[in-house]
Order: sequence, then C-alpha cells, then structure tokens
Amino acid sequence: MKTYYVYVNVNQGDDGCGYTIGCGKIMFTIDAEDDDEFDVKIKKMIKENYTGEFMIEKMLIWTEKPAVVNVKLIYQDIKTENTEIEQKIKNDLDKEEFERLKKKFGE
Repeated sequence: MKTYYVYVNVNQGDDGCGYTIGCGKIMFTIDAEDDDEFDVKIKKMIKENYTGEFMIEKMLIWTEKPAVVNVKLIYQDIKTENTEIEQKIKNDLDKEEFERLKKKFGE
C-alpha cells in the first residue's frame, strides 16, 4: 500500500473567496496499491466532489511523506542566537568601558 499526498487548488465559483487566505486550497491523502488504483480513486473523488462550479484548477501529487518542520524550534534557535549576539556585544562594550576606566584611574 502506498500513500499518495494530494494538494489541490479548487475554483470557488462565481462568489470566489474574497480575501480569505487559503480558500480553496485542500490537502488530503489517498491510499492505493499502485498508480492504476490511485488513478481510479482520484477520478472517482473528483467526479463526486469537484465538478460543476467547484472544479480543481491545479493538483500536485507526491508519494514521499512530506517533512514536518518544527518551526517553533527554529524560532527558538534564532532567538537564542540573537540573545547570544546581543550579550557578546554588551560584553565587548563593557570590556571597552573597563579598559577606558582602567586607563583613567589606573589599576
């Protein structure tokens, strides 16, 4: 059994989506033994759900499982890097100030 990942962009008819983000964009999976069975299943699904006013404009299909990215960890890493950079800058400024004061008042 193979899982097919399907992403479709559906025409929303005369009313359209207005300014709705992601309107008409749908992702789903279809399990099939092979490409021929997938073809039968996708045609049936289109015939039952996406004819008339709500027709598919674009369809992307892939069979490898999409990677899931933990974006929160990426943002956490970026924040940590920024904090470390800010701390290094502060330390460098403090060292410069310390050296200046040492010269002014002696050790």
